[in-house]
Amino acid sequence: MDRRGLRIATWNVLSLNAPASKNLLSEELRKNKVSIAGVTEARLTGSGEERIGNSDSLPWSGGSSRRNGVGLALNSLTRKALLLHEAVSDRLMKARFGQKHGKMTVIVCCAPTNNSDDATKEDFYSALSRCLATVPPMI
Repeated sequence: MDRRGLRIATWNVLSLNAPASKNLLSEELRKNKVSIAGVTEARLTGSGEERIGNSDSLPWSGGSSRRNGVGLALNSLTRKALLLHEAVSDRLMKARFGQKHGKMTVIVCCAPTNNSDDATKEDFYSALSRCLATVPPMI
Protein backbone atom coordinates (compact mmCIF):
# COMPACT_ATOMS: atom_id res chain seq x y z
CA MET A 1 0.00 0.00 0.00
CA ASP A 2 1.52 3.28 -1.10
CA ARG A 3 0.44 6.08 1.21
CA ARG A 4 0.90 8.76 -1.46
CA GLY A 5 -2.11 7.37 -3.33
CA LEU A 6 -4.09 6.62 -0.19
CA ARG A 7 -7.42 8.42 0.13
CA ILE A 8 -9.34 7.84 3.38
CA ALA A 9 -12.96 8.87 3.94
CA THR A 10 -15.85 8.38 6.35
CA TRP A 11 -19.47 7.93 5.42
CA ASN A 12 -22.64 7.58 7.46
CA VAL A 13 -24.41 5.19 5.09
CA LEU A 14 -27.60 4.93 7.22
CA SER A 15 -27.99 1.27 6.14
CA LEU A 16 -26.37 -1.34 3.93
CA ASN A 17 -29.34 -3.70 4.06
CA ALA A 18 -31.00 -2.74 0.77
CA PRO A 19 -30.09 -5.20 -2.00
CA ALA A 20 -28.08 -2.74 -4.12
CA SER A 21 -26.59 -0.60 -1.33
CA LYS A 22 -23.25 -2.41 -1.09
CA ASN A 23 -22.72 -2.19 -4.86
CA LEU A 24 -23.57 1.52 -4.76
CA LEU A 25 -21.02 1.97 -1.96
CA SER A 26 -18.39 0.24 -4.09
CA GLU A 27 -19.23 2.40 -7.12
CA GLU A 28 -18.92 5.60 -5.06
CA LEU A 29 -15.56 4.49 -3.68
CA ARG A 30 -14.26 3.87 -7.17
CA LYS A 31 -15.73 7.10 -8.58
CA ASN A 32 -14.13 9.17 -5.80
CA LYS A 33 -10.87 7.17 -5.77
CA VAL A 34 -11.28 6.26 -2.09
CA SER A 35 -8.96 3.54 -0.76
CA ILE A 36 -10.49 3.16 2.71
CA ALA A 37 -13.89 4.38 3.88
CA GLY A 38 -15.01 4.06 7.47
CA VAL A 39 -18.76 3.45 7.28
CA THR A 40 -21.15 4.06 10.16
CA GLU A 41 -24.76 3.08 10.75
CA ALA A 42 -24.28 0.11 8.43
CA ARG A 43 -27.04 -1.71 10.37
CA LEU A 44 -25.56 -5.13 9.58
CA THR A 45 -25.82 -7.90 12.17
CA GLY A 46 -22.93 -9.95 13.49
CA SER A 47 -19.46 -9.43 12.11
CA GLY A 48 -17.50 -10.63 9.14
CA GLU A 49 -16.23 -9.63 5.74
CA GLU A 50 -17.74 -9.83 2.29
CA ARG A 51 -16.89 -8.84 -1.23
CA ILE A 52 -18.77 -5.83 -2.58
CA GLY A 53 -18.85 -4.63 -6.15
CA ASN A 54 -16.37 -6.32 -8.47
CA SER A 55 -13.32 -6.42 -6.23
CA ASP A 56 -13.88 -4.29 -3.14
CA SER A 57 -14.25 -5.65 0.37
CA LEU A 58 -16.37 -4.80 3.41
CA PRO A 59 -15.30 -6.05 6.85
CA TRP A 60 -17.94 -5.03 9.41
CA SER A 61 -18.85 -5.12 13.08
CA GLY A 62 -22.52 -5.12 14.03
CA GLY A 63 -24.65 -6.18 16.94
CA SER A 64 -27.48 -8.65 17.28
CA SER A 65 -30.05 -6.14 16.00
CA ARG A 66 -30.01 -3.99 12.88
CA ARG A 67 -28.95 -0.93 14.83
CA ASN A 68 -25.65 0.93 14.67
CA GLY A 69 -22.92 -1.12 12.99
CA VAL A 70 -19.61 0.04 11.55
CA GLY A 71 -17.41 -1.18 8.73
CA LEU A 72 -14.52 -0.49 6.42
CA ALA A 73 -15.03 -0.35 2.69
CA LEU A 74 -11.71 -1.24 1.06
CA ASN A 75 -10.63 -1.15 -2.55
CA SER A 76 -8.77 -4.21 -3.86
CA LEU A 77 -5.26 -2.78 -3.28
CA THR A 78 -6.01 -1.75 0.28
CA ARG A 79 -7.64 -5.14 0.95
CA LYS A 80 -4.34 -6.82 0.03
CA ALA A 81 -2.62 -4.71 2.70
CA LEU A 82 -5.16 -5.67 5.41
CA LEU A 83 -3.41 -7.75 8.06
CA LEU A 84 -6.35 -8.15 10.44
CA HIS A 85 -9.66 -6.68 11.43
CA GLU A 86 -11.33 -6.95 14.80
CA ALA A 87 -15.01 -6.48 15.58
CA VAL A 88 -14.98 -4.71 18.95
CA SER A 89 -18.69 -3.85 19.24
CA ASP A 90 -21.58 -2.61 17.14
CA ARG A 91 -19.99 0.86 17.42
CA LEU A 92 -16.27 0.02 17.12
CA MET A 93 -13.95 -1.94 14.86
CA LYS A 94 -10.20 -1.96 14.43
CA ALA A 95 -8.12 -2.87 11.39
CA ARG A 96 -4.36 -3.17 10.87
CA PHE A 97 -2.68 -2.60 7.52
CA GLY A 98 0.86 -3.24 6.33
CA GLN A 99 2.55 -0.67 4.14
CA LYS A 100 6.09 -0.02 3.00
CA HIS A 101 6.74 2.42 5.89
CA GLY A 102 5.47 0.07 8.60
CA LYS A 103 1.99 -0.66 9.85
CA MET A 104 -1.10 1.49 10.20
CA THR A 105 -4.11 1.01 12.48
CA VAL A 106 -7.55 2.34 11.59
CA ILE A 107 -10.35 2.50 14.14
CA VAL A 108 -13.91 3.09 12.95
CA CYS A 109 -16.31 4.32 15.59
CA CYS A 110 -19.83 5.62 15.83
CA ALA A 111 -20.35 7.43 19.12
CA PRO A 112 -23.74 7.51 20.80
CA THR A 113 -25.63 10.79 20.51
CA ASN A 114 -26.14 13.18 23.41
CA ASN A 115 -29.71 11.85 23.73
CA SER A 116 -28.35 8.41 24.70
CA ASP A 117 -28.38 7.45 28.35
CA ASP A 118 -25.23 7.95 30.41
CA ALA A 119 -24.53 4.22 30.75
CA THR A 120 -24.49 3.78 26.95
CA LYS A 121 -22.10 6.70 26.53
CA GLU A 122 -19.85 5.50 29.35
CA ASP A 123 -19.73 1.97 27.92
CA PHE A 124 -18.80 3.32 24.48
CA TYR A 125 -16.02 5.61 25.70
CA SER A 126 -14.62 2.88 27.97
CA ALA A 127 -14.53 0.47 25.02
CA LEU A 128 -12.89 3.14 22.83
CA SER A 129 -10.22 3.77 25.50
CA ARG A 130 -9.48 0.02 25.71
CA CYS A 131 -9.31 -0.19 21.93
CA LEU A 132 -6.92 2.77 21.68
CA ALA A 133 -4.71 1.27 24.39
CA THR A 134 -4.11 -1.79 22.18
CA VAL A 135 -2.78 0.22 19.23
CA PRO A 136 1.00 -0.21 18.98
CA PRO A 137 3.11 2.96 18.89
CA MET A 138 4.45 4.23 15.56
CA ILE A 139 7.82 2.78 14.72
